[in-house]
Amino acid sequence: MMVSESVPTIQVGSFFFLNVYNLIFASPSGISRKTVQMQHRLVIALIIQTSVSLFFFLVPINLIISFVFFHHQNQFHNNLIFFALAIHGIASTLIMVFVHKPYRDFALSPFD
Repeated sequence: MMVSESVPTIQVGSFFFLNVYNLIFASPSGISRKTVQMQHRLVIALIIQTSVSLFFFLVPINLIISFVFFHHQNQFHNNLIFFALAIHGIASTLIMVFVHKPYRDFALSPFD
């Protein structure tokens, strides 16, 4: 179980680190200040979106692993864990709509 959880974590972590490094810390080569600001906003939005998704996905998975390891059975905890896994899709969609400005502008345009 540790291998099945650590392999994707290493892949996602290295992808995330390389993206953040290239978008924030690498010296911009001939791009405008507005483009750099847009890249910084994109990185912040992606960090927020990724951290919420990781929270709604990794916490229940780790709880399931620990419950199996300690032979813990509780129907309330099982229902709560699977509810958190089910809400992952809705939460990622809502986070994407509210964090990224183009999606937010389109979603809120009928209320303007």
